[in-house]
Amino acid sequence: MDELSSLLMPSAMTIVAAPFVLVAVIAIVWFFIASSNKRTLGMAYVLAIFAFEILTHYPRPYVSLGGLQAYPADILVVVLMVVVVLESFKRPVRLQGPLLLWLALGGLLFTSLALGLSQYGKSAGTESRDYVYFWCVGLYACTCEFDEAEMKKIAKWATWCAYGLIAIAFYRWIGLALGFVPRSFVLDIGITSVFRALPSEAAFFLAAAALVHGMAWLRGTGSPRSGLHALIFAAIVVVLQHRSVWLATVVAGAVLMVQERKHLPRQFPWLLGFVLLAGIGMGIAATFGYLDPLFDALDASLSSVTASRSTVTDRMFGWESLLDEWANSSTKTLLFGFPYGHGWHRFVDGKVAEYSPHNFYVDMLLRVGVVGLGLLVLATLMALCYSLVAKVESEPEYLQIRGFGLILVASVVYYVPYSASYTHGAVTGLALAQIMHRSIRRRQQARLKSGRPTAYVKRSY
Repeated sequence: MDELSSLLMPSAMTIVAAPFVLVAVIAIVWFFIASSNKRTLGMAYVLAIFAFEILTHYPRPYVSLGGLQAYPADILVVVLMVVVVLESFKRPVRLQGPLLLWLALGGLLFTSLALGLSQYGKSAGTESRDYVYFWCVGLYACTCEFDEAEMKKIAKWATWCAYGLIAIAFYRWIGLALGFVPRSFVLDIGITSVFRALPSEAAFFLAAAALVHGMAWLRGTGSPRSGLHALIFAAIVVVLQHRSVWLATVVAGAVLMVQERKHLPRQFPWLLGFVLLAGIGMGIAATFGYLDPLFDALDASLSSVTASRSTVTDRMFGWESLLDEWANSSTKTLLFGFPYGHGWHRFVDGKVAEYSPHNFYVDMLLRVGVVGLGLLVLATLMALCYSLVAKVESEPEYLQIRGFGLILVASVVYYVPYSASYTHGAVTGLALAQIMHRSIRRRQQARLKSGRPTAYVKRSY
């Protein structure tokens, strides 16, 4: 009985920490409310929390509140949802098709979470966290009305965030070389090579930044340093050795080349000069043996893909086993999936595996079924297709919307071996918001032509 009581009673540390955490959350929410005319702060928080979690990813820091572990992203989501609710009272949200799709997806996610909590307890909450983050940040981005100046500000913050991720990578590389970051740290976080100093979601963020800056450089309309940014980000992505991120970047890069083909001749001398200079530099470095560890690591990373037993084949066998269980379930499960907390228990090559499928499509199919996966795919494809083909009225709008399209193309490929980060939710939400804004502008123009007064007035934040 005493042992049971000790388990149920919160620790002294929890009792002391809870009021401070509560005050901190209230202060953050109040700050958002007091500065609600600066909605871009939400995106600043998203990027800051993302970089902070990459820095402290293994393990992620948390505060224990009565047995519950509150992570930084949990507080971020609470703040964003409070702002969304408060703003909806000030400015009624127009329930257009893209937003309705996103709300329907959220309804299925939270229903699966509620069922999982009732059946499996806290394990359902732990398993659902990343999906809730993805959806909530997407909802915040989808309901915002950022103007051109605000989007430029967000893009600048994203570039700073990318350089922050590079700084984290260099800190770990230098620390491993000099000894103040122990090699056991690399092994403990599951990294097989010292060069893979950042997780895949950070490498994808850098790849997305490289694609957008590369597009701006090709068009000659971005920052004077856009080409340099693209070069630095792309180089770090190569060194980080996430093969799936490479593939996603190559696919999106091919789309970029086709999309901006008429600008390639103008930048061809620079491209050729870069290739020659890079080749000469790498040849000199290789001659003196400076690149041998990197080349060995890259060769091992590429050759392991075709090995009979690798992370790629393990995941594929895992997908097959999990999908067999789902396919042999009830019609309700086929349509709406297993509740969160059901776990990922399966046999891979005769061994028990419990890790997640590492496939966002499989993840969603197993947790929200055919209906939920269909909503996700429809929303993503709607945002992607619009971003790639929509007519634009200015060059900044072109860079913004086509940039979303390139990132979403890469995301569609990335979702095969990995689950989505909440930064993917932000991009999807921003792209969906552009569809709704375009629809509103068209209605306004139609009303002006017909002589009818418009009932919508765009707010400036």
